[in-house]
Amino acid sequence: MELDKFVTKTLLMISKGVYDAQNSSPEYGVKVNELPITSFSRNDPLSQNGTFMQNVTFDVAITTEEVSEGDAKISVLGLSLGKNGSFTDVYSSRIKFTIPLSFPRSSLDKQ
Repeated sequence: MELDKFVTKTLLMISKGVYDAQNSSPEYGVKVNELPITSFSRNDPLSQNGTFMQNVTFDVAITTEEVSEGDAKISVLGLSLGKNGSFTDVYSSRIKFTIPLSFPRSSLDKQ
């Protein structure tokens, strides 16, 4: 797979994951990639609910495998064995990214 297609596909998959998490997390009071209201320092952004935002860092090994139709598939690194014990050539890379989260305030803080 060419580099530009790899980057595009990887960023779209990360974006979809963030979008899905944003739509699933409100029932737990968690905000995913929320816009901070202020920051005491670049490392400590303050969320809309007044708590410090926490960064979740992902360091993921991924594989790129060419499909016979010319499409490419990106997946989290895993090993598989082909038919009759033959192996498939797989290209692996690592990507690292961080997504900020804002957790709800403790119920003790509300009293």
